[in-house]
Amino acid sequence: MKKLLLPLVLICFILSPTETKAALPVKLLQEECPELQKIKNPSSVQELQAKLQVVVPSMMAQDPNSKSWRVLSTTKLNRSSPYYKSAVKACNKETADQSYLIDVLVTKKSTNFPLHIHLLATNSVKKGWLIWGLTSY
Repeated sequence: MKKLLLPLVLICFILSPTETKAALPVKLLQEECPELQKIKNPSSVQELQAKLQVVVPSMMAQDPNSKSWRVLSTTKLNRSSPYYKSAVKACNKETADQSYLIDVLVTKKSTNFPLHIHLLATNSVKKGWLIWGLTSY
């Protein structure tokens, strides 16, 4: 009985579904990370949402396979987020701490399954809201 129990437990453990929320690496949309001395505290998330209405359609226009898109959420990137470590790795801790995570749902022409992309944005003193990173899961 003991000989049968151990393999059975191992098989159940291996085959059991495990949910991971690990983010892929962040791709920088500019050549480099935002300059930290030029980052300011966000004055208004509505300004960011207005900027997204311009930036996201232009990004989707670059992919002829994109059919439609919709911003699902805009939240402050917190340390418990699965995207935080990827943001730190792409730039640094200070930039990640001052960034917002934008969840965008994209529908492709070639498939019925939507794709989630995540944009990272921060508020620059000179340029206003700057979308600096892109990742997906």
